[in-house]
Amino acid sequence: MNDYHKDTRYKELSAKAQRKMDILTVKMAEINEKIENNEKRHKQAEAVKCIKNFEK
Repeated sequence: MNDYHKDTRYKELSAKAQRKMDILTVKMAEINEKIENNEKRHKQAEAVKCIKNFEK
């Protein structure tokens, strides 16, 4: 393989790796959002439980 082909192949692999990283970044953001939503729901459920206990 000459230098041109090595350089081209490197660029292709680098671009492919970058695309995979971008996809993973988006997936991680989605997972973090789901975790935050679950935590909010959990806190709301705790608050409702406390209010119901207080009203008794």
